[in-house]
Amino acid sequence: MRAHAPALLAFAALVACGGEAIEPEVRVSREVVDAPPMLRPPVRCEELGADERPLAVSPEGDLWLGTPTGLRVLGTDGEVRDVDVTLEGPVDHLVAWSDEVATAVIGGEAWRVEPEGARYLFLPEAVRGPTRFCGDLERDGQAALVSATGIYERAAGQWWALGPEEGERFDGVEWLATVDGACAAPSGGLWFGEGTSYVRVDANSMARFEVPEGTGPAVVGDLFGVAIPAGDELLFALERGPDDDAWVPVRFTAGPIRDVAGSANVLWVLVGNQLYRYDGEWAEADVVLPTGADDLLAHSAGGVWATGESQACHIGEASIRIRGVRPMEHFTTRTADLLVESAIPVTLRVDEGPAIAGEPGELPESWVFPSLALGGPGWHQLQVDGDGEGRDLAYRVMAGDVSWSADVRPIYETHCAGGSCHGTESEETVDLSTYDAWFEYALPIQSAVVTGRMPRDRSDEWSSDELTTITDWIDGGMQP
Repeated sequence: MRAHAPALLAFAALVACGGEAIEPEVRVSREVVDAPPMLRPPVRCEELGADERPLAVSPEGDLWLGTPTGLRVLGTDGEVRDVDVTLEGPVDHLVAWSDEVATAVIGGEAWRVEPEGARYLFLPEAVRGPTRFCGDLERDGQAALVSATGIYERAAGQWWALGPEEGERFDGVEWLATVDGACAAPSGGLWFGEGTSYVRVDANSMARFEVPEGTGPAVVGDLFGVAIPAGDELLFALERGPDDDAWVPVRFTAGPIRDVAGSANVLWVLVGNQLYRYDGEWAEADVVLPTGADDLLAHSAGGVWATGESQACHIGEASIRIRGVRPMEHFTTRTADLLVESAIPVTLRVDEGPAIAGEPGELPESWVFPSLALGGPGWHQLQVDGDGEGRDLAYRVMAGDVSWSADVRPIYETHCAGGSCHGTESEETVDLSTYDAWFEYALPIQSAVVTGRMPRDRSDEWSSDELTTITDWIDGGMQP
């Protein structure tokens, strides 16, 4: 490593807008959910042990439960499996990737739970003692964590502190929004907050909102953007630009909101003892919820778990399960081996490409797609179709071949090499003419450009392709 985390953290505060938090301004008429169409989804309820507590749900619907001595996984089909792993203590926080793999915080340490056992994840000293996180802690460009010293994002193998102003950090963060375990949907940003303060950060901006009526964490998804519970209302904003204040209030006549959960394409809302679903249109689920139901855990296979005092109930279908790719996953390869569990034959389609038929797998009711071409760098949409049933999920292929010499240096020479800017003869600014300098200042450069602090010549704006190149270079490991 060329630099260690504490040194990099000193340069990492993301300066985007700063200033005082603003209260979202509603510019549209309030929508009222009173008597929407009724759904009658299948329901399967299972008894929970006296010491069992729900921790997380995988994208395919597997409910992970914590016990005083370990972990259990409850499938949507009612199958229960003990996780064969020895833990050093109770699980404080967990993100589930499948029915076999999860990342957990145990006693202030990060661990990867796999079929082979639990593997300790090394974190730099500055970010040790995490309390919560989102995304894969071992992968660049898709992870964030909260510790006693602030909130951090991972890029280029390092952890970078986020702050409202340069030299400052966010503290007291109580929650991080996740979507199917990831930190953000393809079109959105990282949301986190404390109390009634909500913060959104992405590569282009930072926005802080004060929602006096806010009663819980924000929920994010690709279909609906962001949803913030506020009493008997949800505040919606498309993730394309929530700082435009284009908020949509949705009020529920059944009473105050008890919990909200979402996956990329479906939102579930618990109001009193009534459950509502949004997938572009509102509907009410005609189901009997477990006694004391106050927690929802949604997944991308289309269903939701509702947990109560002594039961966990799965509501909805999970007729198509996908292995080999998960929602919002970042790939450094151009192919992947996929397996789809479905009672009927299915086809796959990447973006607008041709339909690809699967081959029968070794397991019953399974279909395999060996070496599926994932596409070029950027976001892609995977569509799974099977006689009226279907799944859509997004993933990203990283541009691992982006280098400083071939891709970043030409941008520097075009925009930054002038004597009064960051060239070799610069006296008042940092010399950015070398790879080492770009490695050291990569994230501050990205932050300064996307927030408009650079270039100082306003007529010399960077194109979106150039910004993407810088981001891909950082996320891809900052190759020379």
